[in-house]
Amino acid sequence: MQFDPSVADLRSSDVLTKPNSRLLQSIHEGRPNTAMDTWTWVMSEEATCDVLAYILTVPR
Repeated sequence: MQFDPSVADLRSSDVLTKPNSRLLQSIHEGRPNTAMDTWTWVMSEEATCDVLAYILTVPR
């Protein structure tokens, strides 16, 4: 599957150096004009934190 624009590389330093608050916001609210849709109505705040915790464990 192809996305335009392409999806973020969750292992990149561009992603991993962002503050956790910014990453949580991106997961929860999505990113305009990207493949990252909002999860506001789907996931609880706790689930969003769990997703971020997982992302931060993905090996580089």
